[in-house]
Amino acid sequence: MEAEMSSHPFPQLCRQFSIDEVLLATQNFDDALVVGEGGFGKVYKATITVENGATYIVAIKRLDHESSQGAPEFWAEVKMLTNLRHCNLVSLIGFCNDNSEMILIYEFMPHGTLDGHLQKHGTSMSWVQRLNISIGAARGLHYLHTGTGTQHGVIHRDVKSSNILLDKDYAAKISDFGLSKIGSTNASHTYVNTLVRGTFGYLDPEYFLTGRLTRKSDVFAFGVVLFELLCGRAALDKGLDDDECSLVKWAHESIEKGKLFEIIDLNIKSQIFPKCLKVFVQIADRCLNSESKKRPTMAEIVVALELSLTLQNKFDSRVKPAAGILSISRIMKWPFISPDVNSGQNDRKALVINEDTVEHSSLSKEDPFNHVPENGGRESDKPKLPAFKEYKFDQLSSATHGFSVENIVSENGKKGPNVVFKGKLDDDDHLIAIKRFHRSAWRDTRQFLDEAKAVGQLRSERLANLLGCCFEGNERLLVAEFMPHETLSKHLFHWESQPLNWAMRLRVALYLAQALDYCSTKGRPLYHDLDACRVLFDLECNPRLSCFGLMKNNQDEKSYNIGLAYTPPEYMKTGSMIAESVIYSFGTILLDLLSGKHIPPSHALDLINENNFLMLMDSHLEGHFSNDDGTELVRIVSHCLQYKPQERPDAKFVVAALTLLQKQTDVSSRELLGISKELTPAKQILNLSPLGDACQRMDLTAIHQILLNLGYKDDDPATKNLSYRTWTSEVQLAINYKKDGDNAFKDKDYTTAIKCYTSLIGNGIMVTPTTYVRRCLSYLMINNAQEALKDAMQAEAGIPRWKIAFYLQAAALFSLGMNEDGHEALKMGALLESERK
Repeated sequence: MEAEMSSHPFPQLCRQFSIDEVLLATQNFDDALVVGEGGFGKVYKATITVENGATYIVAIKRLDHESSQGAPEFWAEVKMLTNLRHCNLVSLIGFCNDNSEMILIYEFMPHGTLDGHLQKHGTSMSWVQRLNISIGAARGLHYLHTGTGTQHGVIHRDVKSSNILLDKDYAAKISDFGLSKIGSTNASHTYVNTLVRGTFGYLDPEYFLTGRLTRKSDVFAFGVVLFELLCGRAALDKGLDDDECSLVKWAHESIEKGKLFEIIDLNIKSQIFPKCLKVFVQIADRCLNSESKKRPTMAEIVVALELSLTLQNKFDSRVKPAAGILSISRIMKWPFISPDVNSGQNDRKALVINEDTVEHSSLSKEDPFNHVPENGGRESDKPKLPAFKEYKFDQLSSATHGFSVENIVSENGKKGPNVVFKGKLDDDDHLIAIKRFHRSAWRDTRQFLDEAKAVGQLRSERLANLLGCCFEGNERLLVAEFMPHETLSKHLFHWESQPLNWAMRLRVALYLAQALDYCSTKGRPLYHDLDACRVLFDLECNPRLSCFGLMKNNQDEKSYNIGLAYTPPEYMKTGSMIAESVIYSFGTILLDLLSGKHIPPSHALDLINENNFLMLMDSHLEGHFSNDDGTELVRIVSHCLQYKPQERPDAKFVVAALTLLQKQTDVSSRELLGISKELTPAKQILNLSPLGDACQRMDLTAIHQILLNLGYKDDDPATKNLSYRTWTSEVQLAINYKKDGDNAFKDKDYTTAIKCYTSLIGNGIMVTPTTYVRRCLSYLMINNAQEALKDAMQAEAGIPRWKIAFYLQAAALFSLGMNEDGHEALKMGALLESERK
């Protein structure tokens, strides 16, 4: 055994303990400390001390010598959990194999097992709690199946409610990996083993009959767990009649008979929203399909369960449920789904249009968008853009205040190698966007200049046009029109309180298709890394395509840096990009617009092919589009995402198809986006920095990113006055409060951030103005503007005449409806900013 262990070195995260340490922790395996017992042996709750003196409450699992599980399962679990780290997997702290003992030491889960709550404790878990637990467990299994953390995927092989543990916050964690198998992440990969292992009640029938083990065996077992959560009973209950003993059989037959309502746990019947239940039962039932190929992937399950929770939360926010509100007759009604969605009987619209019958004669040879009225039907009076020019580096440095962190407007902040800044030239009132490449990019100056000039010749109101470039020494920069109303990504994924309406989503799709069509007609059909971050909104809130994607980020760089799941199949095979690849990427954006989420195309196509459209649709869109329009847009998506490039439509075809779907064409984009006109003059007068601009627009997500970029750099004057005594008295406690608060703030866990920063402030050590600013934003995030205003004023007291404090005061005042005072605070922040320059 020692030889086997030594051939598999473990990192410090998984430490080997001596038997003496285990005996001390368990008080010689005192039965009073036993918190669990099974076929493997006993589990003890204990406290251990590690080298640095820190103590941990742990669960110590001691393998019974007479157990059916032995050394193979023991070492399988040690090796497995050594390589796997995820918030929804139980963490292995260490192990012991002294004196023939086989002992595993885990983080302690204070709320025990899921089955204990559902079947033994007699406690009632709410429906929302159960949904969150199901999502956590699904994420853990998805992590195992996709190979993250290992070079291969992992099949758990013993998924059941007793192997799902609950931490202090009732977060689900998958445990017990003794039967797990590591193998290829290929979905079709199977193991053939005549010795079938697992737990009756959860066993995949296909695996049981054939011995073929796949990841879909875990999916089947997880489907059983989902019905346990819904029904509140065990997978197998031998105390019941034969026809009710098996949960799977009983649930399936009840649903077939239209008696779904009768099998739901009495404790949660009155809590469930019908549409939420529909999505939940659909995915659970698919998990239990007798044919493994027809079962969903864990990724699909995660998406469906998250949708189910979103629907439930939306319902809970509108009305407090009362007993008896659930009407099963309403559950299966969804206006979008119809039996002939893919039957080909409703093809009179977009997808039967062919280019021989669609006229494009109204498209000007100079600009193919002259026929599309701007501003909701009114022709734009925007002046023509200047010709492409070359800028000096000093000009651009001055325009961005030395490429200040505060001027960064990149979606990912300063983390990427190429960063986009907001700037303003000294001799021009218009704002510009400046993309600064990494110094190693574009070593060939001539190639960079040729590419930039070619893109700079394009001029369209569907593009954020390229105005110029700069190349001095190792510096390579592009200059483009600045788009003040953020990206499609922000509007879709980050601003849930202001969801895009159906008409605006259709307009975004059309305008983007028109931009791609224009670029194609001008000889620039390729667009690199096309995603929702590349779609911007101009001053009038019209969607535009960023010109930056028409050039690579680097002369040697790949065309796609997005996740592999979203990359066109042909690019995955050859590494080469073609025009049809851009259409595929366009299809992923259409998918974003439909769902309000970033769903992998392969999963979306599975849902489309199986007519499970509900799992695709953004719940905010419910009731806001017709069945025909929804069906048509889904068909366009499926055409764009075809596996074979030659089966995808071109941009001109997509433009024609989307034109027929447009709604509210007489309404301006500004109105559709919900942007107030009165804010625009203030922006122009004040010439706000990105932070001031974000505070004025109440863009809390942008404020958060800017504050993260700024860090604590403005706090130096305040912290220098701390005495030596102050730094040494209780400093460790203060450091921990600050660290935990900063981590929570970064992770957008604002409630925890408030708690930690409040403890830090109460401690009185290392409190800085930025501490108050971060707590201020955290309060704004949870709709407590009154406390936010107090913190912003405290920040000003720490650093008098600090522009950031005034900007945050403005945001808090706007939240309180004190708009006049908010504008005064904005003006003060802008004044201080101009004095600094």
